[in-house]
Amino acid sequence: MKRTVKTLKSVGSAARIMLRRPITLPQVIFNRSTIIIVRRGAMELARGGQRCSACDNQVIVAPAGMAFDITYRPNDDAQFVAHWLIPYPAEDQNDAPPEEMATSQWLPHPIDVGPAQLRLSLACVIKAIEEPNVLPDVIAIHHMREVMLWIDRNGGYICAAPVCSDSSRIWNFLAADPMRDWCSSEIADRIGMSLSCLRVRLFEEGTSFVRLLHEVRMGHALSEIVATNRPIYKIAREIGYQCAAQFTARFYERYGLRPGDARGHDRSVRSESAPPRRVIAPVLVLSGTHLAGDNEQDRALTAMQMQRVVTGSI
Repeated sequence: MKRTVKTLKSVGSAARIMLRRPITLPQVIFNRSTIIIVRRGAMELARGGQRCSACDNQVIVAPAGMAFDITYRPNDDAQFVAHWLIPYPAEDQNDAPPEEMATSQWLPHPIDVGPAQLRLSLACVIKAIEEPNVLPDVIAIHHMREVMLWIDRNGGYICAAPVCSDSSRIWNFLAADPMRDWCSSEIADRIGMSLSCLRVRLFEEGTSFVRLLHEVRMGHALSEIVATNRPIYKIAREIGYQCAAQFTARFYERYGLRPGDARGHDRSVRSESAPPRRVIAPVLVLSGTHLAGDNEQDRALTAMQMQRVVTGSI
């Protein structure tokens, strides 16, 4: 058994996650609603002071656009194994998030993979994605919809990311294709405003186009690191870092651990000389009406700096 990521157009993506030691990742934001099936070990999601956990043969749905602290805990045999199942975008765009999800304390709840029909549908859709010639696409789509119906019946939510601000709208565009060569003028055209107005709006929400793009791509890198065995330097180059050391430093700054540690490598305890853990506050806070920056000082720009934003010199 090994880490894999497979995608089947019109159906979705499936990834197998494997870790051998516990890790905690702060403020992880899922670009799309993700069905997580825990096979071995346990995982915990924390948000707004509340916690929920799922263990062997339980399913938990992480909605798109929400930030969670995630902890993966291997079992007594030092194994954590899970599948991520991500429906094709067309399958999750019809339903808006329910109002209860807007609260900062809301958390998903675990669902037991009890019914034989749910287990069969999960197995069929994962196999169809991992081995595309096993089932016709139309049957694979049917099984994916069965899974989503079972989750809905048990109180889970698979929906598009909430859109409560201009920054969240931009996030959705970027998250749909993280590796595209995006530019701020294209985004401004898509949401129907001038580039200077876009800069001002993002400034008012405590962020910028560059920071949003970096956060989306760093999330993509995290997914590639935990779900594949691709060399880290290749993942770094894919999101714009020619220097692997610089990528490692930024990854550590964002998630509080090194890329190799995020893969759950069984390493000895870090020495006291290792750099202190610095966790940046989440760039995206969709439960509010703005995006939180790294600190208050970042948002306390002077009127002169604001003018530079408007004129495009920042």
